[in-house]
Amino acid sequence: MLPLDPPPGLRIVASARLLADDDGSKGWLRRLGRERRGAAATMLVPLLDRDGIKDVIERMG
Repeated sequence: MLPLDPPPGLRIVASARLLADDDGSKGWLRRLGRERRGAAATMLVPLLDRDGIKDVIERMG
């Protein structure tokens, strides 16, 4: 799905939900072939609460 040897400067943004038995982002990195150190950066995005969802909907117009 993703090039194993990407061209210089290529940036990809992906979003995924953890699956059962995943150890944080490691499961997705493994499935995407990006387990090599430095091959990808990850960040945990917190869930939106009711007020956060309301705010997003209101900003969408």
